[in-house]
Amino acid sequence: MKSLQFLSVVLFIALSAFACSNEEAETETSSAEQQWVISDSIVVDLALAEIMPYDYNPDKELFLGSSNRNDLVIFDENGSVLHEIKEKPAGDPNYLGNWKIGTGFFEDDKILVQPNMLNQMLIADYDGKVVEKIQLPFRVIVSVNKAGPKCFEIEENRYLLYAPGRYDQMELWNNGFKEFLFEIWDRESNTFSPTIKLPEGHPHNKARNNRFFPEFLYEDGKLFLYTAEFPEIYMYQWDGTDFQYEKTIKPNFPKFVRYPENAEGDIDFRAVSAGGIISLDLEGNELYIAYKEGIEEGRYSIMSEEEQQMSQISEPMYKIVGINLDDLSERYQDAPQEILPLYFRAGEGRWIGLKNIYLKMEEEDYPTLYLMERR
Repeated sequence: MKSLQFLSVVLFIALSAFACSNEEAETETSSAEQQWVISDSIVVDLALAEIMPYDYNPDKELFLGSSNRNDLVIFDENGSVLHEIKEKPAGDPNYLGNWKIGTGFFEDDKILVQPNMLNQMLIADYDGKVVEKIQLPFRVIVSVNKAGPKCFEIEENRYLLYAPGRYDQMELWNNGFKEFLFEIWDRESNTFSPTIKLPEGHPHNKARNNRFFPEFLYEDGKLFLYTAEFPEIYMYQWDGTDFQYEKTIKPNFPKFVRYPENAEGDIDFRAVSAGGIISLDLEGNELYIAYKEGIEEGRYSIMSEEEQQMSQISEPMYKIVGINLDDLSERYQDAPQEILPLYFRAGEGRWIGLKNIYLKMEEEDYPTLYLMERR
């Protein structure tokens, strides 16, 4: 079971690349009034499974996630598995793709899947039967690690898709992305309009050695675009026609550690355990950022390989900062270390994450997920 769970940890580590170092003292706006606590747990009734949650349906209180990486599973808050969607072979009429960059609940009792390397989206029922195929005017080519809910309804029948494409594979791989990162999909007319460009000079626009795939959060007309490895968040506002740039948020992030670069400008992934942004959430006018601090080069370099691997999942270096979007004041809190830093929103003011079995080196036959809330 440990080897299965460890694959999820590797996913997080792969996304935690170089982030900006800042040795300033912790901000005086730290608050002890509001803490993140574990409020409940879910034991998923699927033996010897590696569960990774992708999306949550608050109306039906259902979770959608992956099971053992390639299969999909739908379960409720009691851990009861309601639907299993086994991966089909290529050529099967219900094949949902091997790599999936977008998987989320969609409309009534359906899921939307954006397979990697394909120029179509798939709509399937809860049993995995494909009920509709949406042809795309571009080919989606993104890292395999970018699985998760990547479709948000911004207006009735209009959706925001994370779909950097419009390039052939080799051009994209060698030169980076220089075009729009998103598409607005009009479901009724089945038309696509590109939107949102990253600022000039952003590493995502560079060649492959220094390029990382961006993450995003959409909520209440606000789009927050970020890259896990950089302590900058770009905020855009939907105006009914397109997204307009609002501001760049640069948190203080005390004790952040970034990967050093060698003389050729490449990143030394073995030098440190780098910090990085894990996830975002928006509640009202407060933006919550979960992040990892990292381990500095002086200490990391004297660790054994085993100590380096374990330190990234067992040391208390996961934090959460709440940022007021009006005055950008910050409040820092520790995140519960019993949860691996792979958080997904599970309703208002609540996140879900994998149990950190490495904290106490526990064996488990059934995967346990923890619910975390602000109190």
